[in-house]
Amino acid sequence: MPDRRNDPLENRILLPAEISDTAGVPPEGYLEAEGLSAEVLTNRQLAWRRFRRHKAAMASLVIFGIIVILTLLAPVVAPFGFEEQFITRALEPPSRDFWFGTDRLGRDVLTRVLYGGRVSILVGIGVALASALIGTVIGAIAGFFGGRIDTILMRFTDAMLALPALVFLIVVGRILGSSVFIIVLVLTLVFWMPLARIVRGQFLSLKEKEFVEAARALGAKSGRIIFRHILPNTVGPITVTVTLLVAGAILSEATLSFLGFGIQLPTPSWGNMIADSRGQLTTSPWMLWFPGLALIITVICVNFLGDGLRDALDPTQRKSS
Repeated sequence: MPDRRNDPLENRILLPAEISDTAGVPPEGYLEAEGLSAEVLTNRQLAWRRFRRHKAAMASLVIFGIIVILTLLAPVVAPFGFEEQFITRALEPPSRDFWFGTDRLGRDVLTRVLYGGRVSILVGIGVALASALIGTVIGAIAGFFGGRIDTILMRFTDAMLALPALVFLIVVGRILGSSVFIIVLVLTLVFWMPLARIVRGQFLSLKEKEFVEAARALGAKSGRIIFRHILPNTVGPITVTVTLLVAGAILSEATLSFLGFGIQLPTPSWGNMIADSRGQLTTSPWMLWFPGLALIITVICVNFLGDGLRDALDPTQRKSS
């Protein structure tokens, strides 16, 4: 093969007119010959491509998906009922019959971890979605309309942020009760504020952009501008924040249950299972290990998912892939 390194025609910079004869479009086969691609990707495809490159996020997605599937299928995959007792085998360490051991009432810990995961994950996702709805609506209204509406809504948000969250949760939870629905409602009351401030900031920035001014000039109403033009551009920050809220809600539910103000026994949750192990930490540590590990692994996976989504959806990260 001839050596072209010293060929002046091969080393010179090609002008656009020499690459293409029509408006700078490369001739057929040129990109393939140079190892490039002419494939046009949508924003969603670009985000998925960036997310796949985040190895920790992809691994977390797989692990979290397995945990969710196992908890949803708990009635099928669990070896026993979550209230089924084997009194003669209470506090038995992990064995072939009881993989995670048994608790002080002879209940299978593996079964209760699976059923407890249903409650904890349901609370986390429910709180995140409810907080997303409330926070997005309040933040969007405050940021778009501004003025007195913005002042009133943001001062209310600041007042809620100033409340001692744990004390507020305990008091309201004690008054309203401790069912799953009530726990979701109570936690939502303290989780929507950060998202409202994030959405407000996004709307304050975006409503001054040229595409919004163009929509106004064309006679678009406020509702259309909010839902068709501005809100889609805030999906990235909202998605990342909601993902992280899931982890925060799971931990908060576990904290309330551990303190005795959350989900109450015999309904299992990871928090009250950890609380139930307090008197057996030295003699039967597996009662703490397995629900604790399930809680830690789930929260870590959700946090890594949030990191991966942030990197994938952050507009400042959008480079050609």
